[in-house]
Amino acid sequence: MPPALWDRPDGWRDAPRRTTVQDQVLAWLDEPGTRLRVSPDAIWEKKSAYRRPFAGADDRGFALGTARIARLGQHPILPLVAVIRERSRTITVEWGDPIEPPPREDDCQDRSVMDRILDFLELAVGRYPDSYRLPIGWERVWDDASGRWQPHEPRVPEIPRRLGAPV
Repeated sequence: MPPALWDRPDGWRDAPRRTTVQDQVLAWLDEPGTRLRVSPDAIWEKKSAYRRPFAGADDRGFALGTARIARLGQHPILPLVAVIRERSRTITVEWGDPIEPPPREDDCQDRSVMDRILDFLELAVGRYPDSYRLPIGWERVWDDASGRWQPHEPRVPEIPRRLGAPV
């Protein structure tokens, strides 16, 4: 008698688990001497995105994968920015402070870790906007005096008075 359509085939519980990119990266990071370069500022406009201001944008989406991989693998994050100096044909590297991962089970800290990374990066975007390759945004502007991004307040142009018009 042929099997019923609703019967499960033999060994169905033994199906191999699908390996995710996160699983592959975590396994790779367990190898001695391994380093990983991630671009945590990549634009991530999905429903699951972590949203926050960044550089000139009032609201931008980010993936939490960088923080999650560091937490699950218990690996520190060392933020850096490489600035290409065209005139002298050199590259300057600015290093941030190391960020230690929170405990493996503390996924509530992923946003806090991402904030520390993104705060470091957005300061570099303000200081070196020509070196940043992603859209910066226009809702906020860099203020050299304070070294911070500030809300963009459009100026209303003054309308010149006509000569001889009453004041």
